Amino acid sequence: MNSQRFASVWDAIEDTLAEAENMKLRSNLMRGKINLFGLNAQVNMATAAGLHIEMRVLETA
Repeated sequence: MNSQRFASVWDAIEDTLAEAENMKLRSNLMRGKINLFGLNAQVNMATAAGLHIEMRVLETA
């Protein structure tokens, strides 16, 4: 049996490096670590997932 080590579970199960990186980013977002990503990255990920981006500015109470 050949034992391999991977930096991430996504590196082990995804077919390509790009797919693994995509899943790493998505899993961070799901765990509430959205603050780790800049606006460009967030917009790119959301639109790639088929989501609509909307920004609202509200007055604080």
